[in-house]
Amino acid sequence: MDRNVMLQKLSACQKCDVLIIGGGATGLGIALDAAARGNKTILVEKSDFAKATSSRSTKLIHGGVRYLEQGNISLVMEALHERWHMLRNAPSCTSLVHFVLPVYNLWSGIYYYTGLKLYEWLSGWYRIGRTRWMDKQEVLAQIPDLKAEHLLGGVLYHDGQFNDSLLCIRLAQAAAERGAVVINYMECTDLIKSGDNVMGIKAVDSCQNKEYSIHARCIINATGVFGDEIMTKENPGHVDIMSPSIGVHVVVNKDERFKDYGLLVPRTTDGRVLFAMPWMGKVVIGTTDSPSKNHTQEPKAPEEDVWFILQNINRYLSRKLQPSDIQSVFAGIRPLVKGGKQDKTSSLSRSHTIIQGPGGIWTITGGKWTTYRKMAEDLLNRASAFSGLSMKPCSTKHISLERSYPPVEASEFPEIHEKIHPSFDYRYLDVYNAVMYEMAQYPEDVLARRTRILFLDAKAAQEAAPGVTRFMQKLLHKDENWAADQIQRFNTLASQYIFHPSTQ
Repeated sequence: MDRNVMLQKLSACQKCDVLIIGGGATGLGIALDAAARGNKTILVEKSDFAKATSSRSTKLIHGGVRYLEQGNISLVMEALHERWHMLRNAPSCTSLVHFVLPVYNLWSGIYYYTGLKLYEWLSGWYRIGRTRWMDKQEVLAQIPDLKAEHLLGGVLYHDGQFNDSLLCIRLAQAAAERGAVVINYMECTDLIKSGDNVMGIKAVDSCQNKEYSIHARCIINATGVFGDEIMTKENPGHVDIMSPSIGVHVVVNKDERFKDYGLLVPRTTDGRVLFAMPWMGKVVIGTTDSPSKNHTQEPKAPEEDVWFILQNINRYLSRKLQPSDIQSVFAGIRPLVKGGKQDKTSSLSRSHTIIQGPGGIWTITGGKWTTYRKMAEDLLNRASAFSGLSMKPCSTKHISLERSYPPVEASEFPEIHEKIHPSFDYRYLDVYNAVMYEMAQYPEDVLARRTRILFLDAKAAQEAAPGVTRFMQKLLHKDENWAADQIQRFNTLASQYIFHPSTQ
């Protein structure tokens, strides 16, 4: 997946079948599905792939325990089936995760056991593990710092977890292998219209400051929380449909507090569930759910949300987590769709919404990471008949997302097998592959999304930035000014992932 080759293909293309705006999970899933059906497909992303919400998930592939409690059985079943396909098709990006829900009251234990057993049964043929009761000693063996007083035992259940941004890269590569043109740092700046009908877009390559005109039979708006912006370009009288919410996560070291099992807090002080989940050698704890007016790809976590997470997880721990334990804080904006009289974003539906605008643009928004594949299938099934696209059936249930790269000669890059930071196993070989095969253009792309160091330990990411930047400078043939500027930019960015409490 070479960006220069993609640009050449874009320049040679007069008109495509499917044009997708947005390079997160939804857009990339559509690109793969469209290309696999035989459509000439182009995807543009204004920043890096998975820059926004798609790299900031809770890292769970799940049906949604909370959605089950809300009675949304159809969404839970759909997501549980999709969970199985993700685990099968991308084993290097995904894995199983086992959760313990601690029980301190007999009746609540019966309630939660019954609900989680139903969660297992709804998986049908796609179940991935057996829900069962654990006694007190077994629970404490897995989560030693759990409060033991009045603990009766716990419920063990199973879900999936994944490296979200890496899976996005695998989707982009799979789409490209099937002929799609997928380009990051290519922003849609305007629409090309004939009367009221939208015929294409104008897009600017921010890396080379060059404008392109792209025409298409079918244009898809998959920009998530930014969906209203494209819809307003299409129809100046558009009334916003998005009701974004912010979800915050904290990352701590995986010490003796947590072993191999995750902890599910069944009810926080605002009625949500809270996960503490081992992930990539750390523990991710989250998430919050509160309204957000901050439409940005780089949202800053509100301090009160971080305190909320600490306070709620500490209700279950005998040895409390402190602000100094936090290695990184990250936040994402959920693209929720407004829902009548509901005034809490946590109560809005996580089902996806598909709209065809007056100019012909298809907008898809809402939904969950886990159901990205089904969202793409639903959209293309509807859009194909309107736009004269290939009517081939969807085949993405059976497409492997595994990839490997050719070896690199150490004589050309002597540092290729050295670690980029002593606390992580990532090596300069990973930086090389990110640039050469995964379209990484800046140190942030490598440190935040190709590797996950920024999300795992923000200070370590700052320490690794100079070496990564100098290595990328050689690969991308950049000058010293570029390197100095990128190091400064990354340090500024990484400081937002470090928790600096102003209150106690």
